[in-house]
Amino acid sequence: MWKGLLGYFQNGIGTPSASAFVQQRKKLLPQAFEDLFHRFTDSLTAGKTFWGYRLLAIDGTSLKSTSYLEDSDAYRPGTQR
Repeated sequence: MWKGLLGYFQNGIGTPSASAFVQQRKKLLPQAFEDLFHRFTDSLTAGKTFWGYRLLAIDGTSLKSTSYLEDSDAYRPGTQR
């Protein structure tokens, strides 16, 4: 947490402590996260789906999948870890 805060605030003197961040985070209502989720997903354009689901990987990970005979374009090898 601390390294992330330092990076975001560019090592500035006003960088909040990890404790201060956690204390402020507790003020967020669960409804705020639900609203943010719906606003984000509503802003996405319709595209290809996987069995009716849109797959998103936004945390730097890579999705691995098996090959599907009915859709040869669906196979993505991902990365080795």
